Amino acid sequence: MNNRIIVVWFIMFWVFGVSSLRANEGGYIVIVNAENAIEGLSKEELSKIFLKDKLKWDATGTKMFPIDLPVSNLMRRRFTKEVLGKEMQQIGAYWNKARAAGKKKPKVIKEESAVILKVGVFKGAIAYVKEDTSLSTQVKTINILP
Repeated sequence: MNNRIIVVWFIMFWVFGVSSLRANEGGYIVIVNAENAIEGLSKEELSKIFLKDKLKWDATGTKMFPIDLPVSNLMRRRFTKEVLGKEMQQIGAYWNKARAAGKKKPKVIKEESAVILKVGVFKGAIAYVKEDTSLSTQVKTINILP
């Protein structure tokens, strides 16, 4: 009997706890250096950039510098699923295979404030951060196009 109560409690916590966590996690925005002329990118284009299939900005030829948040970050998981179309274990397998072919993963930076600083310094940088993050004048948001 006690085991059933524990199982029911666990299921209720999982269903209601996780859904409220997801409701509170918010969305993300994509940011680039303020000097970048780009105003928007499609999810397909973003995917190519973060999977390192596209390496230079079309307009200038500047080397792209995508920045990821850590695997444990909720925004990273959400961005990976919504933009790259992959679960975290799939992206891990992708990079294991890609690394063997000579590709390097995007740089991972722990703190969103450090991500913003890095994007502000490197003209080719692109990253994503939580939508309510305060931004510096050295970065700008871009639209995610259909």
